[in-house]
Amino acid sequence: MSKSINRRRAIQLIAVGAGLPPAISLWDYFSNSKPAQFDWQGRALGIRASMHIRHSDQNKAAKIVALSLQELDRLERIFSLYRPDSELVALNRDGTLPHPSPELRQVLEESMRISELSNGAFDVTVQPLWDCHQNYHADGVAADKAAIENALRLVDYRKLEISASQIRLPVKGMAITLNGIAQGYITDRIADLMQNSGLDQVLVQLGEIHGRAPEHRPWRIGLEGLDDQFNLTTGAVATSSGSGTMFSGTANHLLNPINGTSPGHYKSVSIIAARAMTADAVSTAIYTAPKSLSPRISTASGILGYVLEHADGHIERRSFG
Repeated sequence: MSKSINRRRAIQLIAVGAGLPPAISLWDYFSNSKPAQFDWQGRALGIRASMHIRHSDQNKAAKIVALSLQELDRLERIFSLYRPDSELVALNRDGTLPHPSPELRQVLEESMRISELSNGAFDVTVQPLWDCHQNYHADGVAADKAAIENALRLVDYRKLEISASQIRLPVKGMAITLNGIAQGYITDRIADLMQNSGLDQVLVQLGEIHGRAPEHRPWRIGLEGLDDQFNLTTGAVATSSGSGTMFSGTANHLLNPINGTSPGHYKSVSIIAARAMTADAVSTAIYTAPKSLSPRISTASGILGYVLEHADGHIERRSFG
């Protein structure tokens, strides 16, 4: 029996070992394995989440899930846009965050790297632009040119000030979102925790999905809506698609920070990388960047491969190394 996991969001990931892919067929492995399955379902990062573990010791599996949930809660207090007690909410509210956590600095530093590689197509300060489109959409109309231009004045990753002592947004009204990278980072962290706890048969879905399988029984991965299937035991895959949230005929939740609208050259972008955080950010960057930048972003970012679904329906596949 083979199933694919619905891509309800712009991004889904599945990770094996250190982090893996999206929109995937994973249940073949679980349906044929002997250990009992432990399941947890709840909410994380504002969306539905689940963890599934195959292990002969249910008590040990439950303890590892409990530890994972504690770590998830800790990371949500850093990265969540929804929790009033998170570091991210405090930064956006106050414009400055003294003594930021190492985790927040790490994610922001990686986001800066992807921003540079993509000529700013990936930009965590895009939140005011997203809010602009969302507010107009809530009123049943599309954001006009003047509103978009006003929001774009607040978008520029180069203005971010990041140090061990503080993170600062120097212009009033600036705000950041880490939805295009933090999910991947958290997926990696939970996957690492489970791996370090001795589990080798896990499936974690935190908006992104993380799985792990032994070398001799790799995951059979299928990308949603495509014929692509491949074996994967370690690595990460993220898929970005504009079909998740539509604001207007020219804007979805994946916005180009340069012109304020959404490009239409790809239907979906799937990235294979060693870590979910990289796959997460690069899938967004390639989706939002001009098409001519895709080769540069791909080679410079260190990804392992991609599957690009072009607007005209043709599929482009490439493997690096």
